[in-house]
Amino acid sequence: MTKEQFLTKVQSKLGFHSIIQDELAPDNVAGDSIEKRFLYVNHNNADGTMGKTFVFYLYDTVSDIASFYNTETPALDNQELPENVKALKALETYLGAKYEAYFVIRYDIAQRIAEADVFTLTAGKLAQKKVLVFKKGASPVSDVDIV
Repeated sequence: MTKEQFLTKVQSKLGFHSIIQDELAPDNVAGDSIEKRFLYVNHNNADGTMGKTFVFYLYDTVSDIASFYNTETPALDNQELPENVKALKALETYLGAKYEAYFVIRYDIAQRIAEADVFTLTAGKLAQKKVLVFKKGASPVSDVDIV
């Protein structure tokens, strides 16, 4: 990709705020047509904080081709939770909203399910039951009783 396309791709990364500087990396080999460079980038984190990070890339000055150095930066926001963790937090939020109290017994991150003891208040008394809470794809969080 051209350097312009590369910069556009970096700017589209999750958490991108602004480029502070674009410089040669300290370990760049002088005289080589392929430069090792870095972008010094401001980024916003999901938790409301800001940070600064480096994005290293290789730039061919002859052909104007740029690419990420070693691997592509997936996101600039290092506080963003992984999707599986977000799904499990959604399960806990659901339990907290639907029941008076709950105790999670176990999680299965791969399946995005949780087994929990839940408590409901009925006529001034707590009733306990076991439920399986799950989130599948774009469907809302649901639960089923475990007998």
